[in-house]
Amino acid sequence: MPRETVAEKAVRFISQERVRFQVLTPEYALATVHGDTNDYETGYKRGRWYCSCMNATESCSHIRAARMIFRAIIGAIQKGETTDGNTDGSL
Repeated sequence: MPRETVAEKAVRFISQERVRFQVLTPEYALATVHGDTNDYETGYKRGRWYCSCMNATESCSHIRAARMIFRAIIGAIQKGETTDGNTDGSL
């Protein structure tokens, strides 16, 4: 069986609801990602992503998962959409 790619792992973390944001704004985000072996603090600050894992590069699976959610939510907010389908700006 082939090894899981970083992108596949990120999608798995999302589908298994392993990403929890404590803060999410266009300028700053802080999330906990429940990885396969530990929980990792992942975030976005000053235009850069970071992660507490030992492979902490912008392409680690924890950052990828958080970044995918971040982009989807921030994109929806900027388009005037909300998570419940309202367009009045309230979440």
